[in-house]
Amino acid sequence: MGNPLISVIMPVYNGEKYLRDAIDSILNQTFTDFEFIILNDGSTDRTEEIILSYDDPRIRYIKNEINLDISETMNKGIRYAKGKYIARMDADDISLPERFERQIAIFNSFTMIQVVFSTVQLINQEGNMIENWKDDINCISQEEIYTLLPKKNCLANPTVMMMTDIIRNYSYNRRSKHSEDYNLWLRMMSDGISFYKIKEPLLKYRIHDNSVTQMSNKERAGSYKKNILAKVHFVLEKIRKFSFNFFDIKVLKYLLLDIFSFLKIFFKDLTKSFFITLGKLFYFFYPKKLKSNIIVFFPRYHMGGAEKVHGDILEAIAEMKPIVIICNKSNDDLFKNKFKRHALEMIDASWLSTNRIIRNLMLGYLGSIINNGDSRVTLFGCYCSFFYDLLPCLKKEKYYAIDLIHAFSPGYKYPAEIYTLPYLPYLSKRVVINPQVYQDFKKLYKQENIDPQELKKIEIIENGVCVPTSLNNKNMQKFNILYVGRCSPEKRVYLIGRIAYKCHQLGLPVEFTLIGPNKECIEKKYEDYCRFVGKVENLKQYYNESHIILITSEYEGFPMVIMEAMTYGIVPIATNVGGIGHHIKNGRNGFLIDEKDEKKIVSQFVNDIQNLIDEDLFKKMSHNVFEYSKNNFSNVNFESKYQKLFSTYVKNKQESIR
Repeated sequence: MGNPLISVIMPVYNGEKYLRDAIDSILNQTFTDFEFIILNDGSTDRTEEIILSYDDPRIRYIKNEINLDISETMNKGIRYAKGKYIARMDADDISLPERFERQIAIFNSFTMIQVVFSTVQLINQEGNMIENWKDDINCISQEEIYTLLPKKNCLANPTVMMMTDIIRNYSYNRRSKHSEDYNLWLRMMSDGISFYKIKEPLLKYRIHDNSVTQMSNKERAGSYKKNILAKVHFVLEKIRKFSFNFFDIKVLKYLLLDIFSFLKIFFKDLTKSFFITLGKLFYFFYPKKLKSNIIVFFPRYHMGGAEKVHGDILEAIAEMKPIVIICNKSNDDLFKNKFKRHALEMIDASWLSTNRIIRNLMLGYLGSIINNGDSRVTLFGCYCSFFYDLLPCLKKEKYYAIDLIHAFSPGYKYPAEIYTLPYLPYLSKRVVINPQVYQDFKKLYKQENIDPQELKKIEIIENGVCVPTSLNNKNMQKFNILYVGRCSPEKRVYLIGRIAYKCHQLGLPVEFTLIGPNKECIEKKYEDYCRFVGKVENLKQYYNESHIILITSEYEGFPMVIMEAMTYGIVPIATNVGGIGHHIKNGRNGFLIDEKDEKKIVSQFVNDIQNLIDEDLFKKMSHNVFEYSKNNFSNVNFESKYQKLFSTYVKNKQESIR
């Protein structure tokens, strides 16, 4: 009997958990002319028992008495291989049934091809599909691989099938630990070996650790370190041979950039650790005790729906005497007095966001105050990076940590929901304001391969407002249209000006009032069609006079201003973003705009305004709006849930003291 066409090589070390799935995926290939070399690299678990349970003549079992590491084990398997081609396999991945058939077809069709890869489908520990590896799916052609490979690896090692004669000329470099495959691809590409990558995924690639989009400094440094190791050994070999081509020069260029990036992270972490330690030392010269066992971290106290909610939270827990720390600079003082009124002490620490050295000193100092306290402290944070960065500085038995997320913010370069992910182990509880944000987290956790058990930490506490006992009749001679909010980019206030102009062109009996934004937020040619009131804390007068409220945002949670307006029978017209669609039912208690194009958004707003000017329709919808708010937006439930949330941890603190 002749030699098999393919030798499949699979090293395994203590791989009992996923080994059977990996073996089955190879034995069930549609192409069957192969030998399956399984190398047990000194495993101490049930690996050997699982391998020996198979009775298939294609399996060749080789056992290392001691662990030789993956490079040595792979090279050993290559020496034993009898096939014309060698296919790589990992003991925790799953090859799709047609993998070998598809790869052999490429070799048969293109005689110049020497190495064939495919893309991969990433899966988590449970085998569920997660996000794609972007460098993998965006780097398919030989030219794309040639361009990206000097910068970073874009080829999945366990998908490779290569000519045996080729790999025997190279072998894996044991000095490039954890990056031996990347080093191999660099050497092959430099020498002009022809690669081919099948666009469709032919292997399920298992990710074990949390794949957080925004990696911590430690993880990023580790990534650079692996790249550096692969490239250093590549460059050293080129220097030894005194042979450099254009590809090699690109590798050298990116090696130097990787070293620079690694050192930047290294020294940044070193500097941060130094000043945190200095802050801890400062505590022993100036020790302090906290006046309260509840510290609340809020970003700002200026005009905004989130800030209004934060003031209401403080009001609900005022009897617990929280300390409030403001982390960022506020644009105005609208809610400053309300925050102060309901806090034992309010500290404006906005300077922490601009001075990194003092920020790190304060992390060490405040961390030491908490760690040396008599009892546990409950920390509550919302959109404050200082709050999250403080948590790793604390002893686990000295605090409970709760965070609040209003909405996902895809418009930002570093959105808060991503920033928070590395801190999940430090959080005792997460609060979200509606079911939509919960679903967003569920999707994000799956995408980032985060343990689904983390979802159990999330509690939904919807915002609440004070609902009047009855609905006042409104003057129907002229329709007052209201916008309340900030002029930040995601609010798209400029669309209000365009809507007002279109309504004027149509001769509609409407007046637009903007509370919050100034004239600079609207295109100059539309200024005359809007009334600008400025910032107002008590909106009751304007709510009583208004008929319609507009939300033109690109993304939102569920705006407080909608809730407040609806309690006065004001009909909302809003873009269907965030949690708005959870409460607003199109055509019943408001109108939702699903359009993405801004011209179409403006037209839809104008069309809905035109429909609402009908007195009978408005009165019907206004009644529906008020009844819905009465049944769903009461602040009694909001207050009781926050009081229960905080009192639960206060009770736990007291028990821990005993």
